[in-house]
Amino acid sequence: MSDVDDARPRAREDVILRSVAGDWVLYDPRTQDLHVLNVTAAAVWSCADGTRDVAAIAEALGEHLDGAPEPDEIRTDVERVLARFGDDGLLE
Repeated sequence: MSDVDDARPRAREDVILRSVAGDWVLYDPRTQDLHVLNVTAAAVWSCADGTRDVAAIAEALGEHLDGAPEPDEIRTDVERVLARFGDDGLLE
């Protein structure tokens, strides 16, 4: 298993998720940056609570998406979104 498989990503507690004019936005108070998210990325953020690994997050998303893509496709999207969050310093 890779580190990604074992990872239990945790969103930083000080980062704020809000719906603004129909979009989802993360506000990082450390950098004062805003990050605009699509619905899927917002759902990944909400699932990144430190208790679920990547597979569990992908499974949770798949259960709530209408016409969901294949599980491997969902997992790839989750990994991509989490990598972006990590690159942006939004995860603990």
